[in-house]
This record gives sequence, structure tokens and C-alpha cells, in this order.
Amino acid sequence: MKTQKAENQLAEIYAQISKTELYQGFKARPAAITGLSGLVAALVQPYWVEPQQIGAFVDFWVFIAIVNVMFIGSILGYRYLYLENDWERAKTRNMLMQFGPCLFAGALVTSASDFNYNLVAYLPGLWSLILALGILAARPYLSNHLFWNGMYYLAAAMVLFWLAPNGLSLQPWGMGLTFGIGQLLGAAIIYWDVERYETE
Repeated sequence: MKTQKAENQLAEIYAQISKTELYQGFKARPAAITGLSGLVAALVQPYWVEPQQIGAFVDFWVFIAIVNVMFIGSILGYRYLYLENDWERAKTRNMLMQFGPCLFAGALVTSASDFNYNLVAYLPGLWSLILALGILAARPYLSNHLFWNGMYYLAAAMVLFWLAPNGLSLQPWGMGLTFGIGQLLGAAIIYWDVERYETE
């Protein structure tokens, strides 16, 4: 009985400590690749999406988002299954519990837009806002300076909301610069705060 109680207490202590540990599963290079994909997508959009084709705009950027989420998810999944120990897996689960809801929120507002032009024009701002909230929610497990990455997306969301009434938020650079530069900024912060010390 005492042994079981001691094991339960150790498990609780283990869980609490894991919540205070910095999560290092996000790497600079994959984050930079997703940023570059956003900039390339902005260049490609005019050739794939005709002006005023709001359905094609949503499909195009949802496709880009799904590819990037699958790319990052496959890396995190591989690390979780083959490279991480029990301690690191606990940190991964804690981080995903904080960040994961923003992915569901993004999918929800996208499906709720129902391809209505007046609503779709606000989607880029909503996507940026939701990502900002996801980063800020997961910040206790991430580098402190990623706070500024979250604030960047928050500021970008305000600009995109301001541009939405005129439909300018649907221009290629609206999404491309927001998420391209945002992901490159995140990659730079991760490298500067964590990875540069690993190579020294």
C-alpha cells in the first residue's frame, strides 16, 4: 500500500516537473522550410487562383497548411516514437495539449466560412490570430523569445482584419508574407535560443 502511494506521488511529481521543462522538439530547419513554402505559395497563387475565386483561395491555402502540418507532424511523430524517452514524451504531450486546440479552431472557422466572400476575406486574419494564440498558449513549454513570434502573428492579424473589408487580405502577399515571415522568424528564434548552443 505504501509502495503504491509512493509510486503515485513520484508519478505526480514527474508530471509536474515535465510541465516546467523546455520542449525542444520544434527545430529551426523544418520551421524555416514551412516559412519558405508560404512565400513560394504566394508566388504560385496568382497562377492557381483566379481573382474572386474565393473557394479556390480557401482550398489553395488549406492545402498548403495541411502539407505543412503533416510535414511538422511527421517529424514530431518520428521523434516521439523513436528518439524520445518517457520524460521527453511527457513534454511533447504537454506541449501538444496547449498548442493542439488552435489547429482544431482553425479548421472550425474555415469550415464555418461556407465560402462566403465577406467571411472568407477575414479568414487570413483569423488564421493568423488563432496561430498567435496557439503559440502564446504553448509558450510555457517553448523558448521565451517565441513570445515575439506570437506577437508578430497577432499584429499581422490586426493588419489582415483591417484589409479584409476591401478584400485585400486575399491577395497573395497577405498570406505569403504573414506566414512566410512568421515561420522564418520562429525558425530564427529557435536557432538563436537553442540550436546554436548545440553546435558550439
